[in-house]
Amino acid sequence: MVEVKHWDASALRKSDLSDPAAELIVAKSKRIAGSLRSADHRIGFVAPAFLLTRELGSIKKNGHLPRHPMGVVAYGLKDVLDLVSGAVSPGPMDSTRLANTLAGRYNISDAGKLKRLARFDELRLLTDDQDRFQRIFAARDPRTGDRVLLHTYDLSAAPSGEAATLTDRRARREFDVVQRFQKSPHLPSIVDTWQAVPNYAGEMYFFSVGDSAATPISDLRNDKKWTSAQRRDFAIRALAALEDFLEADGGPLLHRALDGDSLRVRADNTPLFAGWRWARLIPAQTLSANQLDNQAGGFAAPEVIAGGLAAATPRSDIYSLCAVLAEIFDGGDDEDARTVVQLGCDPDPTHRPSLAELRDLLDDRPSAPSSIAEVLEPVATVSPSRWDEGHLFQWKKGSYRVVSVLGQGSVARTFKLEQIDAAGEPIGTFVGKAVLNPEFGPTSLAAYQRMRTFSLHPGLSNILECASEWSADELMALLRWSQGSPLDAWRGDLDFIAEETGRDSTEQLLLEWLEKLCEALVALHGQGWVHGDVSLSNILVDDSHVMLIDYDLSGQIGHKPLSSGTLIYASPERRDGAVVQARDDVYSLAASLFHAITDRPPAFVENGSGLDWTDQERAAFPTLIPILDRATGPINMSFAHAGDALSALRSAGSALPLAEAASPSSRVVQPVLRPNVVPRVKDILSSYPGSRFGNAETRGLDTDFSFDTYVPTDLDTLLPAEIRASDVSLVILCGNAGDGKTAFLQRLVQTLGGEAPQSSERVWSGRLADRKALINLDGAASWRGRSADDLLDELFGPFLDQPPKDGSIHLVAVNDGRLMEWIEHQEMRHGERPLTRALTAAFTQQTQELTSHIRLVELNDRSLVGGLDLQRGSISTHFVDELIRLLIGGEQAAQIWTPCRTCSAQTRCSMKRSADMMGASTDPAILAEGSRLRERLTEALQTVHQRNEIHITARELKAAISYVLFGLDDCEDLHRNAELNPHDPADHAFNPESRGRQGELLRELARLDPALEGHARVDRYLVGKGAPDPAHGARRFRDAVGRALPLRDARRRAYLSWSSDQVRAVGGDDHALTLRDGRRASEFRTFPLLPEDEQLRIKQRLCRGLSRLEALPDLAYRDPDRVPIRVLPRTPTETAFWIEKSASRFRLDAERFQSVAGLETLHRFLVLRYEPDHGGSEELIVPLELYSLLMDLADGVQILDAFSDDVFANLGVFTNRLAQEDERKLNAWNPVEGNVVRQLSVVDVRNRQTITLSIEEA
Repeated sequence: MVEVKHWDASALRKSDLSDPAAELIVAKSKRIAGSLRSADHRIGFVAPAFLLTRELGSIKKNGHLPRHPMGVVAYGLKDVLDLVSGAVSPGPMDSTRLANTLAGRYNISDAGKLKRLARFDELRLLTDDQDRFQRIFAARDPRTGDRVLLHTYDLSAAPSGEAATLTDRRARREFDVVQRFQKSPHLPSIVDTWQAVPNYAGEMYFFSVGDSAATPISDLRNDKKWTSAQRRDFAIRALAALEDFLEADGGPLLHRALDGDSLRVRADNTPLFAGWRWARLIPAQTLSANQLDNQAGGFAAPEVIAGGLAAATPRSDIYSLCAVLAEIFDGGDDEDARTVVQLGCDPDPTHRPSLAELRDLLDDRPSAPSSIAEVLEPVATVSPSRWDEGHLFQWKKGSYRVVSVLGQGSVARTFKLEQIDAAGEPIGTFVGKAVLNPEFGPTSLAAYQRMRTFSLHPGLSNILECASEWSADELMALLRWSQGSPLDAWRGDLDFIAEETGRDSTEQLLLEWLEKLCEALVALHGQGWVHGDVSLSNILVDDSHVMLIDYDLSGQIGHKPLSSGTLIYASPERRDGAVVQARDDVYSLAASLFHAITDRPPAFVENGSGLDWTDQERAAFPTLIPILDRATGPINMSFAHAGDALSALRSAGSALPLAEAASPSSRVVQPVLRPNVVPRVKDILSSYPGSRFGNAETRGLDTDFSFDTYVPTDLDTLLPAEIRASDVSLVILCGNAGDGKTAFLQRLVQTLGGEAPQSSERVWSGRLADRKALINLDGAASWRGRSADDLLDELFGPFLDQPPKDGSIHLVAVNDGRLMEWIEHQEMRHGERPLTRALTAAFTQQTQELTSHIRLVELNDRSLVGGLDLQRGSISTHFVDELIRLLIGGEQAAQIWTPCRTCSAQTRCSMKRSADMMGASTDPAILAEGSRLRERLTEALQTVHQRNEIHITARELKAAISYVLFGLDDCEDLHRNAELNPHDPADHAFNPESRGRQGELLRELARLDPALEGHARVDRYLVGKGAPDPAHGARRFRDAVGRALPLRDARRRAYLSWSSDQVRAVGGDDHALTLRDGRRASEFRTFPLLPEDEQLRIKQRLCRGLSRLEALPDLAYRDPDRVPIRVLPRTPTETAFWIEKSASRFRLDAERFQSVAGLETLHRFLVLRYEPDHGGSEELIVPLELYSLLMDLADGVQILDAFSDDVFANLGVFTNRLAQEDERKLNAWNPVEGNVVRQLSVVDVRNRQTITLSIEEA
């Protein structure tokens, strides 16, 4: 394999040139060898070689050719014979077969017709196509959409024999000019500095400057809106700018090519000088007269015309500028200004005034500035037809800056815009549309306003905001920014995209595109609208994603547009001026794809039955061509709308006959979309206090929604049964505010046949289960002039000594603290009574037994996020699952959310998606995704519970779930504000900066943010490009325009959506994607359910971690049945002292609760107990964080400052108490004798306590 390089032999010694080229050709040779081997297994190694064209002679040394360290041999021009003769063959070969094997799918055009170079596309040659050394292209950066002037230099096209240094200097001349004066506001901005074209170092170079949209003076001079005052002001500025160039510190800069195109007028009426191709830095002599004598332009000075560009002087540029400016002063009012600038056009250079003199003569205003450095008053109002880069304007109370002009024509201009905050910093990128033609303006605005709702489809360019009325002097619409290139830029080169995106064939790519574009058109046609101008320029391509843009000619089906659209793609009926139909869009799409595939304008076979394909094209696109032919065929055979085309496409993809595509059962029909509202949304949002609908449903079951979403527990079943059986007479519900006490009592009344009281009623009396009943819904509150103590006295009075004989039942909901306060007051007034004594004992956990007629339900011990079920060996999540199910409507969910199916905001409504995932949908894939989200969210809630920082109440749990799944905005908010971005449950669950976040539970969830963790394999996958890996299907997350989300956002989404199998496949282990510090959470949570041997193993590891809190020598761990605990003397020493405890004396248990039937509990900590010889026990409370720390220590992880956090405050107390036990042996080790352990012991010798010292060697 030979690669021709325009190098000499010295390039091989320049690693920056030769190393990348060598790596590339070696990689190519391996790929080629692999391809050829598939055609002929005898082919082995394909040797790479360089052919150096700057070496006219042989480059052999001592009979040997030079070789790059990577094994690439280099040849000079006279060594070609050696190159050819060196090729060997394993035998006779089929050369045609081998050639076909290597045939590329992408056809390379000649340089003059290049469409792409480096990262740029849409290349259009601006210079003479015979000039091979320098080519200037108008180009586009598809990543940003910005237009640039791309200057390329092919050093291999330099004159034969020219010194390399001279070639390099000639090539860099224009860049040096632009770079030197880059701070000048009157030169184009550099986009890319001087650099090698990728893979052509030392041969081809380029730089790029912004292709300014500033108006050439030749285009503006006849504009009547450009006033005389503005023209005069511009002339002064232009003269001052040229003066800056000609009087620069490093010597004058000559332009030498000033004309009506290179002198441009910016939106603020300042000049921009373009076209620096023939620039010269005096006194550098860079071009000779005989090289440039034919390059003088129409505004060149006489001396330049006579002597060529080499004869140019600073006065020559003065002549050219004045000649250009003279043409803008052609009115009677401007005669004096014209006379002044014509003074600079004197044939004799010595008679031409200086630039300063010309400015003084021209500027006759008394207070005008004397130099360009002074600020001139900007033009008050500038039409969008003159907006250029950097122009600032106000629109709809926002400030915007023009980044670049994306497109323009006689009707409209399209801009890339940045919204600017008060500090001048960009806060968003958008596309701006301005329609200039008054004939099209009002109708275009009406189309954009109506299309705003439909455009939310992912295959359509999203319209964010529209003007209230059309004006040629302001923006008409603001659209979402989407990166990509018009399909026209890829015309004839679709094979390249197919290969780059990994498609098996170009047809596969085009079938995917056609499907996506038809889906976008279905979204329009279903609403009775058409796009009106489907064309290659209006189809945006970004990798494999396609999108329709530009709605200037959109309208309702049956209307007669002002234009037929792009004529070469328009249907015959459109060209004849007929009203527009949905089939016209499908026709234009098919014609556009024909042009994209063939690079030929649409042409048809003579019988009119389809497009004019070649036999080769028909063989390459057997599935696609029949569909495109039908779309462009006779009306009676064509597709009536995009739904028919989409059905035919999908039928063809399923190997069904095309004739079946039009059957009614297979047609794709888009229902009419309307701004629908789901009333349930406001009810759900009312659960969250931070919502603007919040605090409406915060106490008890006072609304239908609160009753509908009440989650019954086993306690709701058991307690009414005990009351009916007269087993219970006094029920006390204790807990924090929001624990559901009031709601429980209200529902209990209803269950027992009564009418549930309102929470505001506080005290209720009546009969329940044929028993006299008294209920206090809030024992901590006064009511109707009676104090809380009076009310509690009334409620508890009959039960102070024994249950009442009349069988009455009393129920109260009260906070723990308030109840203990009542007990104290009661005992102070009347002494201790059986009831107060029993309650005190229960609260202080002196006993777990209460009189059988009393039910004390401590809701602070209840776990709503998971209950341990030892019999089933699992953790129940019934409460959370049922709460979510009831929130979306329970059994009626599908009916409740039916309006979403025909809602115009459905594509950007996160509430609909959450409802679908939680049960409103019947799609198994959506329900499976919802199940994963619910499972992961519940795990996070359980982790919050087991961190034991807060108690999760029913009210706060319901609020948090509402916020995470449904956000803050209701249906009307979405319809009112098309710019409202949908919320994501992952952000609302974990992002501490999410909008409207409040509450302790959400604060705790933010502390568990998966974004605070990291895993190299997972993170690389999430930020990687391309589609999900088909091996496991784990999603990569993109924003609305297809860009990869920031890693922190992607990690949050992946945590809630990836399955365990996907986490394992991507990360390599089950804990590759967890909550913050969550690797041990599952083990901690399921500890009580583990087998005894597994619990023993965990206890041993905790003890090992405990022993490693302070550094000890390895000899301290020699006995696995002993737990070494370091003793720290007050004076630090090199010697390490420790005691040893028997591992069998340690016991590990989960938190224990008072046994209350029907109350789900989940431990919040483990208890590590040590039983000393003298009896009793020492206890260490081990919450989740401490558990993780000790486990990490057991694994050998080094952790500093373990005692610095309050969570571990009792850890030091526990180890100190172990060390202070009556210990009779102390171990010591000194690094001087690293293999020796000394033991100081107290032993009983003949009834005497004797201190002994022994030595144990390893």
